Amino acid sequence: MVALSRALALAQTQGVEVGLAAIEALPAERLALARPFHVARADLLAKAGRTSEAGAALDAALALDPPRAERLWLERQRGMLG
Repeated sequence: MVALSRALALAQTQGVEVGLAAIEALPAERLALARPFHVARADLLAKAGRTSEAGAALDAALALDPPRAERLWLERQRGMLG
């Protein structure tokens, strides 16, 4: 999760594409069950205009059965992608 936080910091300081590249370099198979990975990836994908991929990342997060409040937030974010 430290590497994920670093990727998000890079996105804020050096741009979305830099942060997204850092997230894409992480071992996705090891993070497949980590909702924060999918949510952070979705956020940066959406900011990069890659809404289809962002939606898929949010779907992956939703598939991990988040708590109700988080599910509602994720569903709202998913709906805003169109």
